Amino acid sequence: MSEKNSSPEISPKRTQGEIEVSDTKKFMSSPEMNIADPGMVQYNRRVPDTEITRAKINTFVNIKDICTKLNRWLTPQQYAAVVDQRCIKQFLGLSNLGWAGQLFHNIVMRLTDHSSMGDALWFEVGEDLGRFSINEFCLITGMKCVGSTHLPLVESRLITRYFSTVRSVSREHLELHLSNAANLDNDDDAVKLSLLYLTFSIPLSNANSVKIDPKFFALADNIAEFNDFPWGVLSWEATRTAICNSVENRVASKRIPLKKNDKVHYSVAGFPHALLVWAYETLPTIARKFSSKYEHAIPRMLSWTTADNVRFDDVMSAFTEVGEKQPKGFVMMPTEEELKDLWVARLYLKNPSVVPKLPPKTPAPPTSSDTNSEWREFQKEIRGEVVSIKKEVVSIKKSLASLKKGQTKSNKLMRRVIKMLAANVSEKGQGKGQGEAHTSFHFSSSPETKVQTPESDALKTTPPHIGTGPQYDVILDSDLGPVADMGVQAAMEFLTANKVIVSREDVKADNNKPA
Repeated sequence: MSEKNSSPEISPKRTQGEIEVSDTKKFMSSPEMNIADPGMVQYNRRVPDTEITRAKINTFVNIKDICTKLNRWLTPQQYAAVVDQRCIKQFLGLSNLGWAGQLFHNIVMRLTDHSSMGDALWFEVGEDLGRFSINEFCLITGMKCVGSTHLPLVESRLITRYFSTVRSVSREHLELHLSNAANLDNDDDAVKLSLLYLTFSIPLSNANSVKIDPKFFALADNIAEFNDFPWGVLSWEATRTAICNSVENRVASKRIPLKKNDKVHYSVAGFPHALLVWAYETLPTIARKFSSKYEHAIPRMLSWTTADNVRFDDVMSAFTEVGEKQPKGFVMMPTEEELKDLWVARLYLKNPSVVPKLPPKTPAPPTSSDTNSEWREFQKEIRGEVVSIKKEVVSIKKSLASLKKGQTKSNKLMRRVIKMLAANVSEKGQGKGQGEAHTSFHFSSSPETKVQTPESDALKTTPPHIGTGPQYDVILDSDLGPVADMGVQAAMEFLTANKVIVSREDVKADNNKPA
């Protein structure tokens, strides 16, 4: 049955895949298009916010590199024929839609358990759910997302002609032949192989070594049928599978203890850029921070650019803000212009956009898995504290070593001071002829930690201007400063038996007194 006959809801007035605006308005006001409440939907987040960690996410899509290669391999006429094909031309205008792996990772980790909600993917943002389904995928990519993907198994002329020596063909083999496009039989074969290369490099991206089904080579022999094939269905399935696998792999990795330097690392097949555009279209806060919209284009992916160097911390902060400001019930709805496309109209008639009503969240009872997770988190915190303490101990040891070195230097200088002071006092004592008084000097870098020196035989008399008594202490300031006054490299203080401090000025003045 033809596609026209299988869609009785759409007006027969349409031509070339379009429907009338009057039909569009009627369609938009139909009950199927209203945001419905299918009842309370029970769901669970696969990965809670507290377990979203930094990750390195790669994509196999590199549009700039692909276009550069084709420009180099093909003649201008061949390249023009390739970019004019309906099934692929919209992807060649995506050079500004960069890859933001941290943003993709944060969206994917908010996937809910959607087993009871059909094939659509539902992501929890804040206290609401957002749907990413084949409907949204169609609006974003502009690909044909309706129809059967079944292909008969027939012999391919392209494989027989160019790949008869290999058991199965991969993208690597396509690159090898296209890089020598001058050796191909004709321009048509160059265009056909280029279409296969582009299809399995962008909407159906995967590793270079992944094998390509021979059925698609037979399909490429008829370019009209190749353009009309529902590539969007296959691209959506590949993208959806990659998203689900990303989450399942993250959940599985929590059961295996990671080494200290291990990071979450995975690659995404299909066309994961569509999920980024979905976030820009439905989450204004995310769009403002990590993208810019320079026009309203169809398909919608042509309207957006992605910022460079999207950081994990910035994304986490943005999603916290989204949870506070996001309006309830965020969905993507087709415009009247988009509904003129037969494929879009059929999709939204079949799968109207609805926003489930969520039940109030109740704390789940702790499980052994939760307990183990808490214990791992506790161990992680303890390890962090131990590392912090070790760093502090190392810092203290360095400080003590520095103090010890300074103390040694101070002691040497203070011994010089004592010798000079002893000689000075001895000379003054002899000049004044004072009686003997046993005097000892004690010194340290601070008044609290005195270091006693052996008694000096030279100190047998005490100058009258300092005072008399059986014993005196000399306290040296730790800041010795430049050579001054008595030739001592420091500020000196004399502490008498009555706890009276003789200042540097007093010492200097006393030294200047006539003998």
